[in-house]
Amino acid sequence: MSILLTKKQAAEHLGFSVRYLEGLMHNGTGPRFLKMSRTMVRFRMDDLDQWAKDQPSYTGTSQVA
Repeated sequence: MSILLTKKQAAEHLGFSVRYLEGLMHNGTGPRFLKMSRTMVRFRMDDLDQWAKDQPSYTGTSQVA
């Protein structure tokens, strides 16, 4: 069973602000979450880790043709 985190805890775990995480949630591009009630959501730590792993990584190098 995965640990459930609040929005603030989830944002801290990912290194984001709560506002940025809320934007991802609103756009449907963020990690999966559980809607516990009308005003309460929770995130499974396993889902956060999987979502972070699945994001593309950029090295910051550019290729010049």
